[in-house]
Amino acid sequence: MSESSIKHRGLLKFGILSISTMLQDASAISVAVVGMVGVFSDHSAASVQALVTIPSFSMMIFILLNSVVVKLIGKRNTVIISLLLALIGGIGPAFISNFTAIQILRFIYGAGTGLYTPLAVSLLGDFFSGDELRSLLGIQAAISAIGSSAMTFVAGILVGINWQACFWVYFLVVPVLIIFTLAYPKNSSGTNVKKNEVIKNNLEGSVEKKSKKLPIIVIIGILLLFIYFSVIMALFTDSGLAIKQLGLSNQGFLGTALSIAGLVSAAFSIIYGKIFKIFKHFTPVVILIISAIGFIGSVKKFV
Repeated sequence: MSESSIKHRGLLKFGILSISTMLQDASAISVAVVGMVGVFSDHSAASVQALVTIPSFSMMIFILLNSVVVKLIGKRNTVIISLLLALIGGIGPAFISNFTAIQILRFIYGAGTGLYTPLAVSLLGDFFSGDELRSLLGIQAAISAIGSSAMTFVAGILVGINWQACFWVYFLVVPVLIIFTLAYPKNSSGTNVKKNEVIKNNLEGSVEKKSKKLPIIVIIGILLLFIYFSVIMALFTDSGLAIKQLGLSNQGFLGTALSIAGLVSAAFSIIYGKIFKIFKHFTPVVILIISAIGFIGSVKKFV
C-alpha cells in the first residue's frame, strides 16, 4: 500500500469517526432545564423537560427514513445535509426565546441526528473489514460517549452565563461538518459495498427459509431495556430540578457529574470485548445490576 493511500485511509477513518462525536448529544443541554423552567414559567415543568427528549422522538422517525434518503441523495450528501440540520436545530435556541420555536428547533436537531446515526457505523463497514473494522467500531462507541461527556461538561460551564448559552455547545457541528466533507471522497460508495450487498441478500434468503418467532424471554428483555433507558433519560431531565428543590449548592456541577458518567461509559465500551469473555451472555444482566446499585445509592443520598 502506498504512502498516499495510507494517509487517505487515515483521513477517511478520522472523517467518518468524527461524526460519532454528535450521536448522543441531545441531552447535553439538560443542565439548562432549571433555567428554562424559570424563564418559561407559563409552561409546565414537564413541557420544559420535554425539550431534552423531543430530539429522541424525531431521531427514531428519521432513523427509519435514513435508507430512503440515502437512496435519493447518497450517503455523503445525507451526512452533510443531516449535520446542517443538526447545526440549525442545535444552536437555534441560543438566539430564540419563543417556546414553540425552540420545540421545533429541537425536533429539527433530532431529525438531523437521526438521519446520520445509522451511517456512523455503516460507513465504516463500507471501507473497512475484519479486525480493523472491529477495532474501529470499538473506537466509534468510545468517541460517541466521550463526545457526549465533553459537550455536557462544557454545557455545565456555559450554564453559568445563562440557559441559552448551553446551546452554544452545538457549534461543535461546524468542525465535524468540515472534517467529514474534506475526508470523505465524493462519488464513493466504499470498497466493501458490493460484497456487503451480496452478504445481505444471502442473509435475507436464509432468514426467509428459517424465520422463527422471537422467544418470550427475548421480548421481555427488550421491554426491560426500554424501561432501563427510560430511567436513564429521566436522570438527564430531572436531576437539575431535583438539585434545585433540595436546595443543594453548585448546581453547575451536574454537568460535570454527567460528564464523568459518560467517560466511565466510554472506558467500559473500549474493554467491552474483555468483559464479555468473562460474563458471556450474562453481561447485560451484570451491567443492569451495577446500574441499579448506582441508582439506589443516589436515591439514598437524597433521602
